[in-house]
Amino acid sequence: MGEGLLRTAEPKDGRDFQPPKIKLKRLTRKEEVQKVFQKGKKWISTSFVIFSLESDVPDPFYAIHTRKKLGPAVERNRIKRIYREVLRQRKTLLRGYTLIVIPRTGSRAITLRQLADQVDHVFLENLRRK
Repeated sequence: MGEGLLRTAEPKDGRDFQPPKIKLKRLTRKEEVQKVFQKGKKWISTSFVIFSLESDVPDPFYAIHTRKKLGPAVERNRIKRIYREVLRQRKTLLRGYTLIVIPRTGSRAITLRQLADQVDHVFLENLRRK
């Protein structure tokens, strides 16, 4: 057999280390949600309002609250899917935060790319400023 077809066992030294994977988790407990609303910082954009609170846990937690004035259930679910995807793509940026996202009426006609730019702006300009 050729040399390239068989894999040899290589020793595990520091070169093969991979950082632990970050998992985006949903915020489910009412007490935690109230804590973020009371103690967290509020950031306002044209399409959303974010309440954020730093946490000791490295995995980011999130909740998305939609109101009925955003439209019927189909529209609200579409908006939530878009927000979830943007948060999933930026989970390394959100590391160590607990977030509550409240979409505004301006997010009804927003695209994924526009929302991603707005989230980047809020996080890079405001949250990471220490």
